[in-house]
Amino acid sequence: MANSGVLPYADAFAKGRSGWVDYGGCWATSGGVLSETCGGTGGNKSIAGSTGWTDYRLAGDVRIDGGAQAGFVVRASDPGKGADALDGYYVGVSSRRIVLGKQNGAWRELAQTAVPGGLATGTWYHLTVKAVGCTLTVTGRPSGSTATPVGFTYKDPDCSFTRGAVGVRDQAGTASWRHVTVTRSG
Repeated sequence: MANSGVLPYADAFAKGRSGWVDYGGCWATSGGVLSETCGGTGGNKSIAGSTGWTDYRLAGDVRIDGGAQAGFVVRASDPGKGADALDGYYVGVSSRRIVLGKQNGAWRELAQTAVPGGLATGTWYHLTVKAVGCTLTVTGRPSGSTATPVGFTYKDPDCSFTRGAVGVRDQAGTASWRHVTVTRSG
């Protein structure tokens, strides 16, 4: 694992999860996979990196192990325990869609797209989130697939969050993550 405050950053979870700070949940690593096993509706999250990061590209694999939804947070600051207890954006997958939303003590959905053919529980899905200025570009496809990714670009008219750390989050279920990388973008 690289220094969690410096870009580029990568975590293969091969030697635990140094540098990650948990807000709710039950977290463990095994075989290069980070898992949250408690579930619930508390928006369990674990955060890494620097709140000073501005324009970057986060990529990684997420797997819903049980329940409704899981994904990544970008440009996160002021995290805490609770479903929407952070300032930042959340990009997640469910059985039918990829969603982008804003969290700042409340949830506001900003954009979404369908996952072609749906996403079965226990299936790895690769998400990429590029945050540059006020624009977020989100793509996703089954991990290891050569299928054309689906996605969308969203320009936040409020330009609410221009810097922040990264993280993983689940909601109303349990999930796992692997191959998390963050590189400069612009």
